Order: sequence, then structure tokens, then C-alpha cells
Amino acid sequence: MQADLRQRSCFKAFGTGVYGFSLSDIEILNDEMGKPYVTLYNAIKEKAQGLLIQISISHSREYAVSTVIIYKNKKIIKNSNF
Repeated sequence: MQADLRQRSCFKAFGTGVYGFSLSDIEILNDEMGKPYVTLYNAIKEKAQGLLIQISISHSREYAVSTVIIYKNKKIIKNSNF
């Protein structure tokens, strides 16, 4: 998968494109179960205060897709069955 596809998806979800930020301002990591999560740095971290960012990534041999959803508040119901 193209390395910066995930970061670009985040920028697009913010509505900025890459304008005003750097690809190094967003890091996509995986938790112990392999679920991806977003870590922000610098100015985009300040812009995201109070927001919850969720990312989903999928790929095949030929295609890759990344979907980012940004919520306005951090209240989210967690279910241990998921």
C-alpha cells in the first residue's frame, strides 16, 4: 500500500488537503490487535483538539483504500464484542 495514502485520507477528512501541513504531521500506527489509529503532531494536532479520528484501511494486490471519519466530540460507546 502506498505509504502516504493513509495520511492523505486524514488531510482530506479535515478538509485541508495537504495544504498547510506535512505528511510527517500524521502517523498511522496499529494497536496490539492490528487496528489502525491516528497520531497527530504539530499544527494539525492543535486543529484536532476535541475531535475523535477513526481510520479504516484495506488493500488488495492492485488497490488500496483508506477511510477516515472525524467526530466532533470524544463521546463514543465502546463494546467489548467488537
